[in-house]
Amino acid sequence: LATLRIVRISRIIRLLRLLRLVRLLRVFKQLFVIVQGLIAAVKPVFWAMLMLTIIVYAAAIVAVRVIGQSPERYANTTTGFDPVEMYGTLPRAMYTLFTLAMGDDIMGSLF
Repeated sequence: LATLRIVRISRIIRLLRLLRLVRLLRVFKQLFVIVQGLIAAVKPVFWAMLMLTIIVYAAAIVAVRVIGQSPERYANTTTGFDPVEMYGTLPRAMYTLFTLAMGDDIMGSLF
């Protein structure tokens, strides 16, 4: 009989905890809406990043072939622009194009 009473009390305590959790859920409803929006936005952001990567990759191939492999044509001694440094390899050209696309002042360090 005493153990039955303890089981009932523990069930009541569990229900009270559950009610407290439900009350907290009501308070944080707006937070859950924001979290759901962020979770829903992961897939489109992934595809946008993949598309940007493909575009930068294709442009880097062209930049390496045109600029990186003919440095004497694009070198500028007055500004210090070194085409081999920025477009000599595919990863370096991708980095340069990405920083330019994001609006970084990579060219400002040359002047």
